[in-house]
Amino acid sequence: RVGEKRRGLEEFFGVVDGKKVEKVPHGRAWEASELRMKSYEDLHKLWYILLKERNLLLTERHLYKKIGERMPSKERLWKVKLSMARLRTICAERQRVVQQNRENFLDFAPSSPPTKQPEA
Repeated sequence: RVGEKRRGLEEFFGVVDGKKVEKVPHGRAWEASELRMKSYEDLHKLWYILLKERNLLLTERHLYKKIGERMPSKERLWKVKLSMARLRTICAERQRVVQQNRENFLDFAPSSPPTKQPEA
């Protein structure tokens, strides 16, 4: 069932009540603007959720290919990969801002006091 908590290897198989599903309900890819509003902790959690979903979909794709059938709702994998790419982009943007702020801070930080030169 959708929303049912699964453990172990069951998490990597998209079978619903042991039945083959033709059309799997799914959402849309995350927009970059939505991800920019998330905290670092939320992005971290979302990354692992997407990673788990990607692994599930890759496992499904492999199994369907093995039995010679078409994977239902294969656009789900594309949406997960797109969301992951956008999330990486947002993290890279934030990292660049942190680096720029660090460099700007060092440019304006007071220099250390001059040291006395030994007298000759």
